[in-house]
Amino acid sequence: MTPKIKKIIFISIVVITIIVGVYTLVIKPKQDDKKAIAKAEEENAAKKTTGGGSAPKASVASTDPSSKYTPVAVFDNANPIKQGMQGKQVVQLQKYLNKNNKAGLETDGLWGPGTQAAFEAAKFLMTEGANAGKTYGVLTVGLYNKLGLSSY
Repeated sequence: MTPKIKKIIFISIVVITIIVGVYTLVIKPKQDDKKAIAKAEEENAAKKTTGGGSAPKASVASTDPSSKYTPVAVFDNANPIKQGMQGKQVVQLQKYLNKNNKAGLETDGLWGPGTQAAFEAAKFLMTEGANAGKTYGVLTVGLYNKLGLSSY
């Protein structure tokens, strides 16, 4: 085999490897994301309420414990997170309480009675304003940032 043919074969292998790598790292994940988004949209459509209610409606004969929890749609100063809600911020809070307060919570993202009790037991104190010295009753954006929950 001549050096020129070897060079052509080598370059061909490199090009094929690059194409496979781009497909594996870029194109395939985007397709998987689209499938996951489509699945989530189907699940959300199945949970939509009828008659104007605000809580998601559980499907018929549902045994999903999260069906009674409201997903966190907006998390800002006007919309704190509290008992009866679910979402990634609740998971982060549960991890924080487990690590720093040895709460022993399941990190399921559902703010139920156990998470509420652990939150109250932690006695997060307000340090500013007219409410200084009082404990938080809900997870506000300020407390979320103060505790560094985004790192959990």
